[in-house]
Amino acid sequence: MYYGYIGPGDRLLNRTYVQQPAIPNTLQSQDVIYRGNYTTRISAIQVVELGYTQYATPWLLYGGIGANNVSIRIQSARGYGYNYLIDIWGR
Repeated sequence: MYYGYIGPGDRLLNRTYVQQPAIPNTLQSQDVIYRGNYTTRISAIQVVELGYTQYATPWLLYGGIGANNVSIRIQSARGYGYNYLIDIWGR
């Protein structure tokens, strides 16, 4: 999942790794929340699956491009886990 673009002058605001091992017949989810100060503006969000696919789904709950906060939810497929890298860029 990619939102926005990384421009000149942008910097990495936050990097988060989220990982859950598979649990039989279970849906798993995790919310990743970033809150910058009031002068921070997010310009790009990158959510990248690491390793082989496990059929998890990331989505944006609130905030995002142009805001100073963002919340991203990662949800596994039933019986699977997930392994994601989340980068938030801005200035």
